[in-house]
Amino acid sequence: MKKGARSLIIYISKEENQPGEEKVYREFNEDGKMVLQVEYKEDSDDTISETKWKYDTNGNEIEKVIDFGENRTLQYFSEFDDKNRLSFSKTINTEGKVEDQRVFTWNEDETELVVTLQDEDGNTIGEELKYYHPNKDIKEELYYDEEGNLAEKYTYQYDDQSRLIDKIEAMGGFESHYRYEYETDSENNITEMKVIDEEGGMHITRTEFHDNGKKSMEEFILLSGASEVFYYDEDEKVRQEEKYDTTGFKISESHYFYDDEGDLVRKHILADNKYFRIDYEYSMTLEDEEE
Repeated sequence: MKKGARSLIIYISKEENQPGEEKVYREFNEDGKMVLQVEYKEDSDDTISETKWKYDTNGNEIEKVIDFGENRTLQYFSEFDDKNRLSFSKTINTEGKVEDQRVFTWNEDETELVVTLQDEDGNTIGEELKYYHPNKDIKEELYYDEEGNLAEKYTYQYDDQSRLIDKIEAMGGFESHYRYEYETDSENNITEMKVIDEEGGMHITRTEFHDNGKKSMEEFILLSGASEVFYYDEDEKVRQEEKYDTTGFKISESHYFYDDEGDLVRKHILADNKYFRIDYEYSMTLEDEEE
């Protein structure tokens, strides 16, 4: 993939007998991170929203501002400590009020995280405790309300390969128990994962692999029976996507096309007997094009 600062215009075209085109403009910095996105109204240069991002020297997102016009903005701010860990976050809603503010505090060996929820004046209105195994697998989450009462609790267990095998959710006086089962191939790749609830309902993920170890197919089956399937090439870029309803009827099919640099340039979607085409047009700075 090309490196350096660049921009991208996304055109979303409807089928021929359904006029109208939507457009999204994006800019990326030299690290490939998005710094600007402008969404336009259909068949117009009038904007719906403009989003800007800022990052620190480590590439962490420290500011995101979504401007909807008419002095309506949604703002997100984050701070990171000297170990590159999230230490503070704040969300300001379109009315200019603090909607969510959190302070993150780790213990010395990074096995315990305290998340303090605050109001706009810095007063504590809730607390989250998260406990981790030394290998960073989370083992327990506790959520407390403003009065210090335990509101939610999540407990996790793993096998000797750090695969999640058991999860218990407790809230409102009720407990939900989920069991995880795995099937693997001769290379120990997980080819099937089942998440089974107490009543036997299942979410299933099935995966197939190319000879080079990259994914070739991924299927997600929901408890309802609805499913989604992705097919990948040997570089693990998605080439085809299919969605099915609870009866097994295919409700949409998408095809992805890439250029020689590996960038997505076109996507075709067939859904509800309607055809959509999405085109992606990239441009680079002069210096980057010459490299």
